[in-house]
Amino acid sequence: MKKRPIISGIVLLVIFMLAGCETGKKTDFYPRFLTEHEWTHYTYCDETIDFYDNGDYSYHCACGEPVGNSDLFDSYQYNNKTKQITLSPKGPGDNIQVLRYSPSRLLLCFSDGVKEFIDQKDPLVSKSRPNLDYDIENYTQAFSSYSELLTEDGEWASAPAGYHQSPSRYQNYIVKETISDDASFYFWHVTEKETEEGPQFSHTLKKITLTQANSLLEKGPAPAYLWYGKTGKIEKAVFFSI
Repeated sequence: MKKRPIISGIVLLVIFMLAGCETGKKTDFYPRFLTEHEWTHYTYCDETIDFYDNGDYSYHCACGEPVGNSDLFDSYQYNNKTKQITLSPKGPGDNIQVLRYSPSRLLLCFSDGVKEFIDQKDPLVSKSRPNLDYDIENYTQAFSSYSELLTEDGEWASAPAGYHQSPSRYQNYIVKETISDDASFYFWHVTEKETEEGPQFSHTLKKITLTQANSLLEKGPAPAYLWYGKTGKIEKAVFFSI
């Protein structure tokens, strides 16, 4: 008779442990940093990628069409050790690498390039949309991110566009950046001129050196279109001015 409380306690402990394991598995496979945000990549037709806490997955543009072959997949699992998202059913492009996550910013590497997604639920960073109407020359094709570049302790960092207007509000969104050894840098200036037919725009795109890019940042934060490589390093930066 004395053994019953002990046995009952062991049974309850096992039940709690199993329940804990199931909860842990769900959190590992479907982490909150993926599921609790509305991730959007700003481009000519904005792209939204959805990771649901039940394992469902979708990736579509603002027009409602799937991005690339994303309609081949309908579910996902996340591996915390490898930082990799595996899509199902298996097929070309069924792996997405998480390169970086910070508050309201998510950098993902797909088979065809790297893109940064902004959380639409965050009213501060969701304003960081670039005006691509200026890009009549297609200078920004396949860009990864539109951000403001700055320097911290002599190193490059980035913040959502709008940082220069209120730096103190954006402190939690700043991330350190690494520049690829063979990175290229450009300065793109747009000039607007009023005419009888309406505003006319002229463009100049000039290749600059890393030294010149650093000189720009010494003057203060600068908006830029960024292209990242598969390891998360900046491979190309186009500084924008109007």
